[in-house]
Amino acid sequence: MTNLSPGEALLLIVDAYNIEDKKARKNFRNKNYKNPFYDNYSEVLKAIQERNEKADLDAFIYHLGFLRSQGTLHRLSEKDYLQEQFEAFKIDVPEWVKNCFEEIEFRTSCNERFIQKEEYKWKQEQIKAYKEELEQELQEFTLNTSTSRAEYLKKKFNSTSEEIRKTESHFRKIYKYDISNIYKNNKFTATKEDLNNIYFFAEKEAGTINEFWNIHKLLKKYFDLKNQLPILKEEINFNFPQVEKETKPVEENIWFKIGLTFATGKAQKIYKDCKNYSEVARKLGFDSSYRNYFARTFANSEKVTDNKNIYSQPDKLKEIYQYCQKYDIEVAEDFKKQLTKTT
Repeated sequence: MTNLSPGEALLLIVDAYNIEDKKARKNFRNKNYKNPFYDNYSEVLKAIQERNEKADLDAFIYHLGFLRSQGTLHRLSEKDYLQEQFEAFKIDVPEWVKNCFEEIEFRTSCNERFIQKEEYKWKQEQIKAYKEELEQELQEFTLNTSTSRAEYLKKKFNSTSEEIRKTESHFRKIYKYDISNIYKNNKFTATKEDLNNIYFFAEKEAGTINEFWNIHKLLKKYFDLKNQLPILKEEINFNFPQVEKETKPVEENIWFKIGLTFATGKAQKIYKDCKNYSEVARKLGFDSSYRNYFARTFANSEKVTDNKNIYSQPDKLKEIYQYCQKYDIEVAEDFKKQLTKTT
């Protein structure tokens, strides 16, 4: 460590702390196990503590260790705390940590601007440009093929819906995060904290802050697709009102949306905590008037024959399950059991 700066040497110590802490967690049942970290680095830790005897070195190492294990900061307040600790112990911030500081500052600024300026929503010039592009496509297809405008619009709507689902599935597969939660009933409802969580957990999964722009690029594509869909629906409804009904994807049905929360286990988890059907509905983004869907499905009584008990309808269960299989969505065990019972 002689050629390293104090900050870089501290990172190596913190990495050693993480290794030993991981071992200690695995051996938590062993009463005789002793974490050797503090004995192995006692002299170095003592020297660091002497730089500021009033500062909490254990807490500093813990939080810096957390950053090293995550590969990114969650909130700006974490950056402020670590910066204060580096100053308290008179240690220059190492380059790797500086990069993390810069990333969380940039990410926070981007998210604030994104929400404030409603960058998730297309401006009039973007809508106009897409409509012109769509009209050009319509003219080319109807001129060069036997495809009618109605058929093409329907095909375009379905392919755009499919691309949205594929993007959500790709995000879940790569980053283990469900971005569909930032829309409720096709309306953007995310807050700055929601966006920050997306970037944090995705960067954490990737193990590096360098993933920021890949995440940003994928989200932009997702928002663009989400903006295209209502324009397509508007064109279909305006020109061919009879087609609009045909193009409604199955996942836009309320039974499907609520059923999917049972398939993923989200409904069960929330109900376990609150035991209130109206609260379950609200927390999952539905109006409380849909409480009966949850009440009927949880009760799952053979005496109840209405369509609000999703568990009693094998065709719908199968359709939801096939959707989950197609888009790599993990299915809750009790949903699988119910599917087996009804098929």
